[in-house]
Amino acid sequence: AEAQRALALTQARASLEAKEAAEASVAVALAEAKAALKRKEEAEAQAANAQEEASVLAQAKEEAEAELQAALAEAQAESQAAKEAEQRRQTLQEALAEAKETREAAEARASSVAQQAEVAVHARQAAEAKSKA
Repeated sequence: AEAQRALALTQARASLEAKEAAEASVAVALAEAKAALKRKEEAEAQAANAQEEASVLAQAKEEAEAELQAALAEAQAESQAAKEAEQRRQTLQEALAEAKETREAAEARASSVAQQAEVAVHARQAAEAKSKA
């Protein structure tokens, strides 16, 4: 039970670390997306001077949007992974509580059986003493 508890705590810590890593990754992805959008806006301002530049900037815009979509998809996947890790942590915590209850019930039964055995031994000893007398 202690080993299960230690394992559950270790897995809970790992889940928390995974969640924190996912959140940090989301922040980086958002910063990269903002930088890409800023680059796109600067390129659009320059594109007003020439049709050729406008075509180049349209391509840059598509790439920036693709980067943004990819970053958002990655952030969503990491967020889902963090949620799954939290669910696993909760499941392990519930299993640990159930194992503790099972152990306590088994200890109570063992104590009861030991008491019954002790009563039976005393009764037998009393019966033997009575039959000798």
